[in-house]
Amino acid sequence: MKNLESVTFDLRNAVMREATDRHQLWSDPAGIFYQLKVNPAPPEWPFDLRDIDAARLFYGQQCRNNHGVMLSMDTVAVLSGAAIALQGLFKYRSPIAKSMGMMFVGILWIPFQTWTVQINVESVEQGTTGLREAGVMLLDPKKWPKPDSKPVIVNNIDEMFDSMRLAPLQEIPSDNAEYDVHFPDHPLSKVRTRLPSIANTLSTSETASDLKPYVVNPNPRS
Repeated sequence: MKNLESVTFDLRNAVMREATDRHQLWSDPAGIFYQLKVNPAPPEWPFDLRDIDAARLFYGQQCRNNHGVMLSMDTVAVLSGAAIALQGLFKYRSPIAKSMGMMFVGILWIPFQTWTVQINVESVEQGTTGLREAGVMLLDPKKWPKPDSKPVIVNNIDEMFDSMRLAPLQEIPSDNAEYDVHFPDHPLSKVRTRLPSIANTLSTSETASDLKPYVVNPNPRS
């Protein structure tokens, strides 16, 4: 059975917060949380990583079902090219009650024929929120889309915030990676920056026979 100890990656300055036989959780001083899961079974995907469009469709819909929005998804080489990972970046509303902030989640899935590795990188916006959005409006005001819906009538500021929290999330100009350099301490910048370093430092003690990629219908009829 594959285990958590067989997988390692860069966890600079992170401290373990929780450990079971199926997952481990760490956090670091920058407010980033890392979670490692090792499942001794292949993923239950109706696609494999030869079909990135199917992966984007699947996880885009799953994210919307959870009231979030998918910002990106692609494949990346890991384990010195011995395996391919699916890398996704997602935006959700903060789980903190009454917060107007966002939570950003980066996920690496590394699927094999007999086991699956999943690494989550998460950071939640806290304190004063909306600074990145306001800053991008000032930097590139023409990129900001005009609202296409009718204004919502509210009676007080609490109703306004409640209405904003219920509005569906969308990808907006300030989510673009080009603005990470201007806002390095924003949760989105931190998550997006950490994903490549984790992918590049991922290692495993498993043998080559355990690294056979997960495939759907490996021998399709011609």
